[in-house]
Amino acid sequence: MCSAARTCSPALMSVQPAAAVLQESASVGHHKHVGTGVELLHVLRYYLKNLCDEDTFRGWPVVDHIPLLQALMEQWRAELGRQPLAMSEAQACQTLGIAAGPGGVVSEDDMRRAYRALARRYHPDKNPSPEARAKFLQIQKAYERLQAGAAGGQGPQAWRLLLMLRAQCILFRRYPAVLAPFKYAGYPQLLEVLRSITQQTSGAPAATRGSAPDSAAAAGIAAAGQPGAAAAAGAQHFLSGDAVEQVLAAIELCWLTCVVSKRNAEELMRSGGLPLLAGLLSRCVGILSLDVAPTAAPAVITTHALRTLAGLAAVPAAQKEIEQHTQLLADIIKCCALLRAPAAVDAALVAICHLSASAHLQHMLLEAGSLPYLVPLLLEYDVTLSPEVSAGLQLPFSPSSAAISTADADSLFESSFRMLDSALVRPNMQEARSQHALLAAQALGRLAGVLQEPYQTPANPAATSALSAVLTQSLAARLSEPDPRPLLICLNSSLETAQVIWNSSMREELSKALAAQRSHGSDLAALQSFTYSSLAGELQVGGVFVRVFNQRGRSGASASNATVTAATAATGAATAAGAAVAAASAPGGPLSGGARASAATAAAAGAIASPSAAAAVQPQDPAGFCKALVRYLYERLVERCYRGSELHMLSRSEAVNVLEVLQALNNLLEAEPRLLGLLSSKSALSPMVACIAPAASSYPPLYERTANGAAGRRTDAASGHSGVMSAAQASSQGEVDDSSSKAEPAADAAQLADTAEQLANLGLQLLARAIANAAVQEALVDESLLRQLYWLAVQPPSSRVLVGALGLLRRLTGSPLAALVAGYQGGAVLLLSVLLHSGSWAWPGADAATAAAEGAPARASAADVLSQLIAQPTHGPRVKMILGKLLPPGLVAAVAEGPPEAVLSALGQNMENPECMWDARMAAQASAEVSQLAAAIRKQHAGRSYDWSPAANYQLEYDNLRGEIYVGGVYVRLFLKNPK
Repeated sequence: MCSAARTCSPALMSVQPAAAVLQESASVGHHKHVGTGVELLHVLRYYLKNLCDEDTFRGWPVVDHIPLLQALMEQWRAELGRQPLAMSEAQACQTLGIAAGPGGVVSEDDMRRAYRALARRYHPDKNPSPEARAKFLQIQKAYERLQAGAAGGQGPQAWRLLLMLRAQCILFRRYPAVLAPFKYAGYPQLLEVLRSITQQTSGAPAATRGSAPDSAAAAGIAAAGQPGAAAAAGAQHFLSGDAVEQVLAAIELCWLTCVVSKRNAEELMRSGGLPLLAGLLSRCVGILSLDVAPTAAPAVITTHALRTLAGLAAVPAAQKEIEQHTQLLADIIKCCALLRAPAAVDAALVAICHLSASAHLQHMLLEAGSLPYLVPLLLEYDVTLSPEVSAGLQLPFSPSSAAISTADADSLFESSFRMLDSALVRPNMQEARSQHALLAAQALGRLAGVLQEPYQTPANPAATSALSAVLTQSLAARLSEPDPRPLLICLNSSLETAQVIWNSSMREELSKALAAQRSHGSDLAALQSFTYSSLAGELQVGGVFVRVFNQRGRSGASASNATVTAATAATGAATAAGAAVAAASAPGGPLSGGARASAATAAAAGAIASPSAAAAVQPQDPAGFCKALVRYLYERLVERCYRGSELHMLSRSEAVNVLEVLQALNNLLEAEPRLLGLLSSKSALSPMVACIAPAASSYPPLYERTANGAAGRRTDAASGHSGVMSAAQASSQGEVDDSSSKAEPAADAAQLADTAEQLANLGLQLLARAIANAAVQEALVDESLLRQLYWLAVQPPSSRVLVGALGLLRRLTGSPLAALVAGYQGGAVLLLSVLLHSGSWAWPGADAATAAAEGAPARASAADVLSQLIAQPTHGPRVKMILGKLLPPGLVAAVAEGPPEAVLSALGQNMENPECMWDARMAAQASAEVSQLAAAIRKQHAGRSYDWSPAANYQLEYDNLRGEIYVGGVYVRLFLKNPK
């Protein structure tokens, strides 16, 4: 062994002498001392073999990377240009004076011993005879021939090419940042290696640059299109013997160089690498089973080919060429199902992410069936991962994790490939599948065009529609989030919140549908129309499930029926963990190296322990939800039902939904009073006004249409209903004259009355809540609404509606219009009929036994409203005048002065004093007279004639007051009887 070889130990040898050795070896034929060439060849073999033996000499130091790469390239070109040796092995043995051993193998020690002995004897420096130089050259050629082995007569040596390929792989794997600024110049040789091997093994012509795209791919790797046993046989031949080692090294070098920089990817494409790679991938995919081992040669070649294609997919020029390779897209998509080969799945997902930057490729990916392969990966996320593991998962297309400028295109390119240099075999498959889920979420986000800058892609409505169907609208919208972990936790948990309903039965239903599409072909239209059987009866408005929202609104956010699993509690924590990783690992951040990882882990652990807001009652966009609810009600109650007067226009299920939406709007405004400002227009308030129209405007009242006053049902707004019927005809102001309507069947009429009662109750609640806002009150008050409130006083469908109408009237008495309608349109008489009411009430289910309890609050409210109306300066005197024609003067004064309790006390007792005379007989007489007047006024209003005044000389004559003289606020007879 030469001195150079003896001093090059694995621990000490650096790149500088090795590079020099390689360069000298490349030009050995021109060296003055020809004997040195053999020694240099030995050093080359020694150095590269040990450098590539990463199992024994892991991390062998390399100092000058560029000179070594240049030397490898020169040696590579020289080896490829090597001509076959003319000397045979037998001739070489004869020249050296040795004999082959058993099997025709020449011992390495025998070769070296004979060569050294003859070299010392005939070396020109030691033997000056003219014949010595010729003899020495012959000895050197013989030694080289035996060194080359049995293949020496066939030109380039496979073992040398393999060493050079592996050495380059080591350089680009260990030092990508050092080599990134330099464009790789070896693609012609690299592709020629792949092309020559596949030509020899496939028996088909090689793909050439400029040929038709799909046919070129098939020609480059002949077995790509062969079906059945023929393809398998061709692939087995291609993946056997020494050829597979060279293919593995060459394809690995392809991806390592390609993803280092965009310049290399562009150069690979210009060198004709895309058709060759497409054919190679197609050939491997054709023989891969879904459970292929990750270390099997076809799986490794597939992985490296996908990694290379992912690098090419990031180049706009390559995207244009890929558009012509339909089969390539299908092969990439199919590789997403190789769950036992996680590195291949990672590479396929990254490739799809980059391909989605093109609108045309988005469409091609959808047509090729990408969704049935990508969506199931979302359901593989492991919600039980530890905080440290979850925080360590990579998000190559997340702005928060990239922490780079949108203008830095090279950084964007490189950051998306950092995760590809991962082990082929993963010790933790749950972690690997969780990583697949993250990448699949980002691939779907880019495919639909919903990710944010700098990873934004063209919007794709077709993909968005399909994803909204299969993931539900609320969950699909979260694909736009920078960190998809909270979404994945939801998808792999069971939860029921206002925004999300998701459970195991839905996952099973989705998995079956997607599996069917993978087996029988993708159908995008079927995915866009996909519905879940468990959501068939759910109403969703503005992205919120109304039923769930109402349940939470009534029972509180901590209701026991909130079925949110413990895993969902990690949703907010996962987001915080992702942010911690981004902050800790951002370039230029305060931490680096191990400290950065430790900080990220600690932050993630703290985030997991924090409480979650996944079960929050309120929607994420309360204002948007409020507008959506109002829009829903407007379309049905105002537009379709003509301001509530034609409820038969609603189907039975829609009537139930309207009641649910009204309850949801009430719950929302109770929780978010600041949203009241959104209702400060007449159009926004019109659905709530329309709610009271069926109960208020119909004449005679709807409940009187039931058969013999069939028992009403006092269900709440969320109860089910069998149907709704028409109310009366609406006037131009939204009021109803129903005198000409035909009688409905008793069951339908009872249902209509019940529905109208619930609508009125919820509408009154909403209006009472809304007028807390001054702008809303100003927009709400008009004569039409006030008349309907007075009508509800004379024909209430239930006690709660009566109390609600009077309560709303009380809050509107500050408006002059309230006193105007009371004084000039008979409203005061209608209110007085409530105040003087005795006996049972007219609404269904009311009886004398409950009359006092049900009527007391209403009578007190009526007294309060009348007191406020009398105090109104503009039209109050008119109201007082009308009351004076119906009540004794003393009672009018009591009503005006209040409070309501005092008024009710006065009406309920017998009095005979100078200020007031009143007894049960007078109360019965007043109640009967006022009831008749109220009925007449209501009938007049039903005929759309609203102005009313008592006759000029009208005055209710009480029998007890005949002959009594009332002067100065006292009855003279009683005053004289008791002047004190």
